[in-house]
Amino acid sequence: MKLKSGPVYTAVLLLTMLILSSEAIICYQCDSGTNSDCSDPFGSVPMETCRGASCFKMWIRYKDTLVTTRYCDGRELTDDHCGYSSKSGAEVVACGCSDNFCNDAKESGPTVVLLGLMAVLSVCVTA
Repeated sequence: MKLKSGPVYTAVLLLTMLILSSEAIICYQCDSGTNSDCSDPFGSVPMETCRGASCFKMWIRYKDTLVTTRYCDGRELTDDHCGYSSKSGAEVVACGCSDNFCNDAKESGPTVVLLGLMAVLSVCVTA
């Protein structure tokens, strides 16, 4: 069988490659406020999933409560990163990543540092 070539076939091939490369990734989706298996350590119980351009894992501490949330987002990330925010007594650490199921229980160096910062700040604020 002879393969045809030409501009139409080249365009179809490039379009197919573009579509396949922009497929959404699969992330865990849960909230420890409504599902305790979402907390760390992350349980082996099957979790709901979602599709997006990136996955996020967020820790929210308000007073004595820590809630872990995992979700998908439509934003594409250039690299994996974490950020910290504090407002009205609530502290938030959010980490974004761009691989399938990357918002699982793994804690990277920046995440551990940010969670430690949250703990220190909560002690200083309550003292």
